[in-house]
Amino acid sequence: MVIFGMFIFVMMLIVAGMAVDIMRFESTRSRLQGTLDRAVLAAADLDQTRDCETVVRDYFRAAGQLNQLNTVECVETINSREVTASADLGMQTYFMKLAGVEQLDAPADGTAQEEVSDIEIVLVLDVSGSMSEASGGSTKIALLRSAARDFVQTVMANDTEKRISIAIVPFNAQVNLGPTVFNGLVGDGFTSSLD
Repeated sequence: MVIFGMFIFVMMLIVAGMAVDIMRFESTRSRLQGTLDRAVLAAADLDQTRDCETVVRDYFRAAGQLNQLNTVECVETINSREVTASADLGMQTYFMKLAGVEQLDAPADGTAQEEVSDIEIVLVLDVSGSMSEASGGSTKIALLRSAARDFVQTVMANDTEKRISIAIVPFNAQVNLGPTVFNGLVGDGFTSSLD
């Protein structure tokens, strides 16, 4: 009976020790996953001006887990940023090694994306008389046309989902909306010098 009691006691110690190892492991794993989640969310923010990999590495460095970070991938388009990162941890066990488990490994992965769904861009272009002055052999208005054309082509070339709209509003001393737009915005009850 004493031998059986000792056997049961040792088994209870091993099971209790396994519970302690698993509790330590889960606490460390959730801390790693929390750091990774916060890092990719901060890096995916469209208002973030720093490089996304630098942001993720700084979060891990501040948490003292930089050696557990594996990869960071950033995908940026004109209206979105997606950051994916992976990390892993290997924790040495105290009690589970008695059952032959020397280490517990846990991978952590996370992806965050911020996207502006529809973008509306309005180019307000100065077509006043001052734009006809020569600048380096070309008139300013010719340079303005070229720059506006390049801008529109660059923006629309990156719009793979056709979610960007561009409006062009010329102005001289005032903006001319035209009678259709004016009546649509202000209403027919107002008289306009555009009619």
